[in-house]
Amino acid sequence: MTTFPAAHQAKVAAWESQAKQNQRLDEKLSNLRLVTALAGVVVAWLVFSRQAIPFGALVVPIGAFIALAVKHERVARAQDRAKRAIAFHAAAVRRASAEWIGHGNPGERFRDSTHPYAEDLDLFGRGSLFELIARTRTAEGESTLADWLRTAAPLAEVQARQVAVAELAPRVDWRETYALAGDDYTSQVDSASIAAWSTRPAVPFFGGARLIFAGCVLLEILALVAWLFGYLPVHYFLLLAGGCLLLSFAFHAKVQQVSEGLHQSAKDLALFGELAQAVEKERFQSPLLAAAHAQLAGAARAVRELERLVELLDSSRNQFFGVIALLLIWAPQVAVGLEAWRRRYGRDARQWIAALGQIEALLSLAAFAFEHPAAVAPALLPSGKSFTGHGIAHPLLPATEAVANDAYLTQDEPILIVSGSNMSGKSTLLRAIGLNTVLAWAGAPVCCASLSVSPLQVAASLRIVDSLGEGRSRFYAEILRLRQILTLSGQQPVLFLLDEVLSGTNSHDRRVGAEAIIRQLLSHGALGLVTTHDLALTSMALPGARNVHFADDYVDGELHFDYRMKQGPVQRSNAIPLMRSIGLDV
Repeated sequence: MTTFPAAHQAKVAAWESQAKQNQRLDEKLSNLRLVTALAGVVVAWLVFSRQAIPFGALVVPIGAFIALAVKHERVARAQDRAKRAIAFHAAAVRRASAEWIGHGNPGERFRDSTHPYAEDLDLFGRGSLFELIARTRTAEGESTLADWLRTAAPLAEVQARQVAVAELAPRVDWRETYALAGDDYTSQVDSASIAAWSTRPAVPFFGGARLIFAGCVLLEILALVAWLFGYLPVHYFLLLAGGCLLLSFAFHAKVQQVSEGLHQSAKDLALFGELAQAVEKERFQSPLLAAAHAQLAGAARAVRELERLVELLDSSRNQFFGVIALLLIWAPQVAVGLEAWRRRYGRDARQWIAALGQIEALLSLAAFAFEHPAAVAPALLPSGKSFTGHGIAHPLLPATEAVANDAYLTQDEPILIVSGSNMSGKSTLLRAIGLNTVLAWAGAPVCCASLSVSPLQVAASLRIVDSLGEGRSRFYAEILRLRQILTLSGQQPVLFLLDEVLSGTNSHDRRVGAEAIIRQLLSHGALGLVTTHDLALTSMALPGARNVHFADDYVDGELHFDYRMKQGPVQRSNAIPLMRSIGLDV
């Protein structure tokens, strides 16, 4: 199997070659259409002005022009597909470096400052884990993936995801097929809205409504034809037309009731149908994928039918067709069809949307797995409280830049106190540990040489900011977060990540407060890491605490970091050398 990024680079080259061929063919067809159009003008001139050739001769240039137009449209669609494929694979290649930032889906709508770790670990937003991972085409896929990253799943569910991700990771061709299905468009269908529409109580029509509507329209058309050919006087047609108009107006409220809540456009439905069809055509072995595939059986055909009905209903609102639609009792007939669709498929719609969202989330994790060939499947422990990682790297850093470190936490040694100088890597270590734990319990591989982790609720205090609107200082915001972490630790096993704990207060209060909070966390059985600049915190008499540090070298007025974690507390600070290095007279 070709590995990443070579597989995507090869695809880019192949599609670029195809795009060049399409471009050359497009230019030829454009020239041929121009020649055919000119030939048509000449033939028309010879037919109508000179009567030199028979009228039937016009069929040749007109037919040729239509055939060329059809071919040209196909080439244009093929060219659009090639461009989208190039963009798909080029984006994957970009993710081998830091160039992916700002080019993906940041998942801004999922940002939540009250979540115990989302903001602190850069789960959402520009340059976030979500932007790196997400390969979704629907709003439900986005929501499913976001939920997996925000909430650890039970062990059996995570193990099932791991099997599915392993199956999907090497399927570059099918992931490309899914990404290119339908138009270059991301659906924002509100799954809750369509599910509510499809399962709400039926809107009652009288028995045989469809036959009666169709019969009235048929009699109306027959009367019109009979009048045009002189078999019946016009008042028969007018009488029937008036009856059809009355029926259209009489059932207007029911039509509105049927269509209310069906907010998605035909474009959304078309995309959903294309995506469902792409899944239906594929075969899967893993139980999770096979179950989702089974849930989507028949969805593509049913959604195409719903799409057609929605388009028919929308056409009744067209300013040119609107009057004719009233005479044909168009909207009530379509509404009856929509009610029939809901009776047949309404209960299935919710599971179709959920199944497609699950597949998109798995596709996202699979792409991440393929694009991080050094990542490994973590060993997930069914119980206990432990974290043992070797070669832990930050998932958001390119593999060529990330510096890996080892770390372990157990019930006997539950806490690491990480001291060190500014910019030396303390916060990066905490985020690396937190993000890899999140990935592990989402079902993704982790950026570690190896990782063994028990079910742990990640809780972090790394990026605390004040709030002018809420009247909160940074210190107050931090102690609120610490209270949240303490509450969580009393409910379930917690992996806490505290960066520069209580840095917003004086040294004495920081020492007393930090030690009290950490002792409470440890008494609840929590594990975690605490970073600090305050060397007084490294001497806290905490049970099972270990001191580690990050250091720097100050050579010829410049700071140098190796970002390697070392044993014991740090022995010196770099604050004054750092100030001097930028020209401050300290």
